Amino acid sequence: MLRFLIGILAATALACGPAAVPAPTDQTPAGAAPGASSLPAGASAPLGAVGANVLLITVDTVRADRLGAYGFDAVETPAIDALAASGVRFAAAYSTTPLTLPSHTSIMTGTYPVHHGVRDNVAYEVPEEIDTLAEVLAGQGYRTGAFVSAFVLDSRWGLDQGFGTYYDEFDTGGQTRFLVGGGQQGLERTADEVVDRAIEWLRRDGDDPFFLWVHLFDPHAPYSPPEPFRSQYADDLYLGEIAFTDSEIGRLVGQLDQLGLRDSTVVALAGDHGESLGEHGEAQHGLFIYEETIRVPLLFSVPASPWAGVVRSEPVSLVDVAPTLLALVGAPPLESTQGQDLTRRFDPAATVEPRPIHAESWYGRLHYGWSELHGLITDRYKLIDSSDPELFDLQQDAAEEANLADQLNSVYLRLHNELGELESEWSSANHLAGTGAVDSETRQRLQALGYVGSVRQLDEDPSQPLPSPRARIDVYNKTLAARSAMSQGYPGDAESLLRQVVAEDPGVLEAQRMLGEVYTLQGRYGDAADVFRAAVPLSPSDPEAHLLLADALIAAGDLEAAERALEASSEFVEPSAAIQLTLGSARARKGDLRGAAVAFEASLELRPESEHAHSGLAQVQLGMNDMPRAREHAQAALAIDPAMPRAHFVLAEVARREGDVGVALDEYEAELVTDPANAVARFNLAMAYREAGRPDDELAALDEVVRRAPGFSQAGLMLGRALVERDTRLVEAQGLVQRALDTRIGDRQRLLGYQLMADLSTRLGDPEGSARWAELVLALRRQLDG
Repeated sequence: MLRFLIGILAATALACGPAAVPAPTDQTPAGAAPGASSLPAGASAPLGAVGANVLLITVDTVRADRLGAYGFDAVETPAIDALAASGVRFAAAYSTTPLTLPSHTSIMTGTYPVHHGVRDNVAYEVPEEIDTLAEVLAGQGYRTGAFVSAFVLDSRWGLDQGFGTYYDEFDTGGQTRFLVGGGQQGLERTADEVVDRAIEWLRRDGDDPFFLWVHLFDPHAPYSPPEPFRSQYADDLYLGEIAFTDSEIGRLVGQLDQLGLRDSTVVALAGDHGESLGEHGEAQHGLFIYEETIRVPLLFSVPASPWAGVVRSEPVSLVDVAPTLLALVGAPPLESTQGQDLTRRFDPAATVEPRPIHAESWYGRLHYGWSELHGLITDRYKLIDSSDPELFDLQQDAAEEANLADQLNSVYLRLHNELGELESEWSSANHLAGTGAVDSETRQRLQALGYVGSVRQLDEDPSQPLPSPRARIDVYNKTLAARSAMSQGYPGDAESLLRQVVAEDPGVLEAQRMLGEVYTLQGRYGDAADVFRAAVPLSPSDPEAHLLLADALIAAGDLEAAERALEASSEFVEPSAAIQLTLGSARARKGDLRGAAVAFEASLELRPESEHAHSGLAQVQLGMNDMPRAREHAQAALAIDPAMPRAHFVLAEVARREGDVGVALDEYEAELVTDPANAVARFNLAMAYREAGRPDDELAALDEVVRRAPGFSQAGLMLGRALVERDTRLVEAQGLVQRALDTRIGDRQRLLGYQLMADLSTRLGDPEGSARWAELVLALRRQLDG
């Protein structure tokens, strides 16, 4: 606190009169590090808040023009409005791209996507070599914490760099598949839960300054605010989500007051991107970079600042957030940034040199095979460059309705050239390095949140122009409508829409995959395989393309075709642990245990910590009677995941075959805790109870197997035997044994069934029936004896 107060006094001294503050400028002195403050060496930052705490709040999917502070009166946002009134509001702040992960990467690194390389929410990770805001502040002794509310910002993507605490921990309930209609439970958190966790973190003792980042996802579709906001905004639930989010922002900022921290904390608030809400034909966001999806709120509230209620109208970018916060607290600048320190602009009288702002969307290119969009915004014009370029005069046409690219050809060419020069200057080795395969679980988690989860290969012929996204907006909207239909439980409607999309544009990989998943959910595995087979050439080097095909073929029972498809994938795909794992499963199912073992071992070589490969190998080794290796791999699987299905079962079988019934009982019971629906494990537990001389437990276990799996004929036969041995429920026993005999069972089991039926007939007063069954017993016994 003392460091902060000294800084404030210095700032106040500088700001006591118009002449006290150096003339603001955004120009970096020659020789200075990129993004460095333009102040003379040794001078304080304009506000001098050296060592202040930093609270950064990012709100997902919020349009600037849907907040009270930005002149919108149909929603109540008192918390955000208060921050704006106490600080500096930028009226023309732009996101770098209308997607959550790349936009937040720009916020945290001060760089555009063309530099940091994160172009999408799918198949990209933040490069470790790029410095982040959190890393710089951690290096200055800050306690750092992040609390994010959606899986799209999970730490696996690399934004946790520099954070001592990174609260993600998204609970997916052990799911490994998230089909398109699977919902999003566990993949996002509401603002109240995230703010609760952030407040807990704030309350921890600590003398060091803190940097806290809180991300709130609620305004993202689907819009489902809690009460009373649902009722208050029943006609516009998007506004209800914004109002709810604002209330939680108020609670968070209010906690700073309660803890005595508000006067020592810089608060910044930014939207990561906006929402189309049907404008320009787009229902949500991602595809286009019109104003509604990239113009976002940006506020800085600095305690004891002489500037309150200041509004700046010139274009700025989210890449400016990190440089500005670092300057406000007297921290070193980022080593590499395209952003600028905006503190000079906090003075409403400051004049600044205009600079172009960059924006982009690769969403259409990566997911649909359409042209990417490159944007450049100046103080007057906006260029959206693609295979069908657009130019707008924002001063005369804020709604971007009149494309002037042909009329103002000289302006278009100037901005087009400037855009190319900037992208060339800012581009780095990372600019497309993130493109790659996405595993099925991750793809379907993102899809459950509303994000397209399939990534095309960027191998189109550059001489052939790609379709313009705006020319294909109907196809795009049908894809979104199909996803919505699936999430609401209408697979037939989804199928109809997706078939239309595939017919109109066969190159839409996402539509092909979604249609295959619709067929999978309907149990139409052959149709699913046909669709997935057609999708493979659209992304041949993506392992997931081959895995989806193989999964469908396995489900359809065509194990040979699945094996061929997986083996053929090696021509296109880098060695893949997932492909080897699925190949092992296919071979095991068709009885090729040695071939399965080879595939599982190959999977482990590529991913040694694969619990699934260890479990599969354990089951195969059990089938080959290699008890030591079966035990070794089952234990390895459980060491990685104590709830791994089938691993305890293998250990139980090994113990039982080695004569240790006590251990077998424990392991069977452990398996059933993990997988209560495992009928074979419960049946074998019953047989182990019999071996241990525990008839009551045997009967109870068999009763449960038959209740859960009435078609399990062997269990019915053994339950019939147990009932006969106890001379109880004999009519039921007779029905159980008869049903077992009506199925395909082994000769030894059939002999037992005949014996039981002969005994039951006698007990139930049917001597003639007993004699007939006895004859069958003698005939089968002679056959078995040779």
